[in-house]
Amino acid sequence: MEARDGVQCTLCLKQYDFPCAGITEIGFRKLGDRKATWKCNTCKNTSSGNPAPGRSNFCTPCDLDGIRGELRGLSEQMSSLPKLLDSVKNIQADLADLKTIKSVRAENTAITDQDDDATTSSSTVSKTKNRKYDESYISFGFVDSNGSPLCMLCSKLLPNSSMAAAKLRRHLETVHPESKDKDKEFFVRKKEQLLESPKNMMHVTQTIYEKAKEASYLVSYRIAQAGEAHNIAENLIKPCVLDITKCMLDEKSAKHLSTVPLSNNTVSRRIHDLASYVKQELVARLQKTRFALQMDESTDVTGLAILLVIVRYPYERSFEEDMLMCLPLPTNTTGEEIFNKINIFFKENNLSWNDCVDICTDGAKAMTGKTAGAVSGIKNKAPNCSSSHCILR
Repeated sequence: MEARDGVQCTLCLKQYDFPCAGITEIGFRKLGDRKATWKCNTCKNTSSGNPAPGRSNFCTPCDLDGIRGELRGLSEQMSSLPKLLDSVKNIQADLADLKTIKSVRAENTAITDQDDDATTSSSTVSKTKNRKYDESYISFGFVDSNGSPLCMLCSKLLPNSSMAAAKLRRHLETVHPESKDKDKEFFVRKKEQLLESPKNMMHVTQTIYEKAKEASYLVSYRIAQAGEAHNIAENLIKPCVLDITKCMLDEKSAKHLSTVPLSNNTVSRRIHDLASYVKQELVARLQKTRFALQMDESTDVTGLAILLVIVRYPYERSFEEDMLMCLPLPTNTTGEEIFNKINIFFKENNLSWNDCVDICTDGAKAMTGKTAGAVSGIKNKAPNCSSSHCILR
């Protein structure tokens, strides 16, 4: 076989080996002088606009260069795919972390003033799933407390939606990591210790809301005793308590104290509740024993007449003295008006005049008048009641 030779295109002047030019070895030998007028397939297609018959399946060096360039471009694009896959995995991991953080935040929402803002929709309640306690949850340090999981380690009461093994385990591992490897028997003994002490168990089951409500009543009671304005709790007392707690304890304790409801309206309601309770307790005592009354009529700084009645009675082997009533007299201060005020109070609270053994007043005519005095009206209701004049010491 002769050595391979090449041909040159008369138009583009490119040289080709005859196999690449689509010429067989026998055809190349027969080509002869026609080599001087030979054209490549690319130039033929360009000049005629149609591909040469029988040559479409052959690949020229120009075509090979283009293919190589495309392959290099594809190779570069393929090399960047692993980086793209890593980026997608990182994004998926970030989304999973965000979902976890969102669920944890939802579980640890701070408790608000349920007394002021208790507006729960009935449709929402009907859609909420009520989870039940499982005995296996004790392995995570939780017991059942009125349908909600209660942590025996920190006394925290979680919502009913947290009654799931995964959420209870997460609380144990994140809040109490030192106890996450404890066996079930450890938590069983912990539960038995709590049950053995009723006081401790009652203290543990008391929720933060109940503690905050109790603290609200105690502060309101102090405000009523001092005769201060109701908004002093919200404007002065609560900010001072939070500042002291942050300095002496920590931010977490201050956050718990911030849940104590001490708004102006809340303090007002608390004081009215306390007054109503004291009144009911006092009336209940007077319904079971004999008592004596001491009353006086005076005016306040605005000139309004005020009727003040003090009651004295035996209770648990001692004598107690309490304020029975303090009512305004807007119309007049006659003996008849004073008696009517007291008589209406007795009827409304089911108190018997027969239990009144003595009435003490000053020497004012409205009190001691023989016919129209308040004492005369009381003696008509209680014939056995004696009367006395008040003595200043």
